[in-house]
Amino acid sequence: MLLNCKPDEQLTDEEQILYASPNCCGKHLLEAQPDFKAQRTAIQEVVEDSGHIFELYPKFHCECNFIERFWGTAKRRARVECDYKFMGLLSRVPMILDSIPIAMIRKFARKSWRYIDAYALGYKGLDAQAVVKTYKSHRRIGMND
Repeated sequence: MLLNCKPDEQLTDEEQILYASPNCCGKHLLEAQPDFKAQRTAIQEVVEDSGHIFELYPKFHCECNFIERFWGTAKRRARVECDYKFMGLLSRVPMILDSIPIAMIRKFARKSWRYIDAYALGYKGLDAQAVVKTYKSHRRIGMND
């Protein structure tokens, strides 16, 4: 028997248990099917079918993605070097992106991995930031005992 879903705040305790099953509505019934769970997104299919790795980073954790640091550096340089005209921006942005040295990009990647290591060890928020800041080893983050 399929039931109709209600928003969680309108459910009683008994209803929450009942609606937690995959049979509460058509949406949840489809979500529970193995072929729907295994379905890749369209962009994931295109990227992986062309031989590349498709990896999603956690939402709202830009410190885990080195591209964010790369873009931040590029935007900072663009603000300093730009004449604030559209044509100037079009000509400068590719040069600015190419001017960031690969060594700096690798530093961004290492710092992102330090954050990932800190989160994997159970640190959260400011604790993770403090652990990354006091990073001592070139192989792993230190443990605060």
